[in-house]
Amino acid sequence: MRITAGLAKGQQLHIPPVPDLRPTKGMVRQAIFSIINEAVKNARVLDLYAGSGSLGLEALSRGACWVDFVDISIEACRSIKQNAKYSTFLGKTKIHRMSADNFLLSCPPNQYHLIFADPPYELNITHTLAKMPEKLKLNGLVVYLHHKDTKVPPLIGLNLEETRNYGITGVSFLTKVKV
Repeated sequence: MRITAGLAKGQQLHIPPVPDLRPTKGMVRQAIFSIINEAVKNARVLDLYAGSGSLGLEALSRGACWVDFVDISIEACRSIKQNAKYSTFLGKTKIHRMSADNFLLSCPPNQYHLIFADPPYELNITHTLAKMPEKLKLNGLVVYLHHKDTKVPPLIGLNLEETRNYGITGVSFLTKVKV
């Protein structure tokens, strides 16, 4: 698996040996970044359930200024650090080994322009999604990857703009709105 575009285009990514890890395919990442396009430029990004860090590293390669990576697995955190180091993005990242919910409880409000949430498909993260509007800047964006059959529930403070399917992967784009 490689970074698909930007400064680190072609950089090989290490995939951690984590059971049930489902790395986001290059074609899906390309489609996501084609849709969000300019939203990534100079963005402060949160990559939840980060795994290999591919989404956050892709964002850095395409012009994001900072990424916080969150994953509960020590193997995933090691891989993210290795991938960031080899991609020369280590100085623009912080890796947090904790659950997504605990991280969202601990970080200040209005921090992020963009949040990626790519949990295991069987995990219901409705309660986690509900915490995200407070962490986003106004007009911030959540990109939620899920099984194509998952229905995104209505969420206070987030507007579901669209969902696109790529094979078994659904990608939902939600924007922060004033409540």
